[in-house]
Amino acid sequence: MYGAIDQGVRLGILGGLYLVLGLVLFMGRRVIPFFTERGVDDPVKLKNSRINDITTFILFPAFMISEMAFPNHLAGALLAAGLFASNSIRLNGWHTLGIWIKPLLWGLFAAFLMINVGFLLRALMLVTALPQFLHIHAFTVGGIGIITISMMARVSLGHTGRDIYQAPVLMAVLLACIVLATFVRVFLPLMDPVNYDLWIMVAGIMWIIGFCLFSVIFIPMLLKPRYSP
Repeated sequence: MYGAIDQGVRLGILGGLYLVLGLVLFMGRRVIPFFTERGVDDPVKLKNSRINDITTFILFPAFMISEMAFPNHLAGALLAAGLFASNSIRLNGWHTLGIWIKPLLWGLFAAFLMINVGFLLRALMLVTALPQFLHIHAFTVGGIGIITISMMARVSLGHTGRDIYQAPVLMAVLLACIVLATFVRVFLPLMDPVNYDLWIMVAGIMWIIGFCLFSVIFIPMLLKPRYSP
């Protein structure tokens, strides 16, 4: 019943967001190094630290609870700082130059990077006057948006019998649109607050272009019988 829980709408939205974000973090821990090792041209072995795994497993649920129960609290900023440090170490261990010529790989890396930017922005709220929802846009437009379109592309190629290591020509363009939308939405309103409405519109347009390109490229594949080379 509407209104039965105090601030129920806010709790529901934040709870859903952080559940998805947690899924991305724990799924990414498995698939990003796995896909990278098999997708780059040169042999590479990427490792996950057990200590890092345990740290994230403890800190992220605590961060989620803190943000829902005590919005904009000191505890959330400190937990975000811990998550930023932990995931920075993880990203450094996952990075190899070979991903930057493979859109289906750098898209996954960029998504995780934007989530980490979100943790940094939340931590900086402790010592700056950053807008209180800025980190949410980094989490959603950047982290969730980029990894969603990257994984949909990879799965679409794989399940239609196509080469998952050979991205369509426009894949880099559509991913760049989503990355650009994230940059515009998160950073340009800070740099130029006078034109806030303009930057929101530009970010929205770039987001729409990216997903429209995805539809143009992948819907025909999904509507046809499985490809047999």
